Amino acid sequence: INMVVELFLYAIAAVFSTFAVTGLNLNSLFKYGHVWEARIFVMILIICMTHILEQFLYNLINLG
Repeated sequence: INMVVELFLYAIAAVFSTFAVTGLNLNSLFKYGHVWEARIFVMILIICMTHILEQFLYNLINLG
């Protein structure tokens, strides 16, 4: 049952991470025309934030 909880938390964390990253203005970090680099950076950022948020929520649930 722990895997089901983790999968559910990953789904929630992915939605929140995507919402948070889309609110950032990352255009100034990349040169003009470097679209693929920006997209890959955003995807990696979303994956990292999702993992960190999921681990935090999972540990918070198991704490109680």
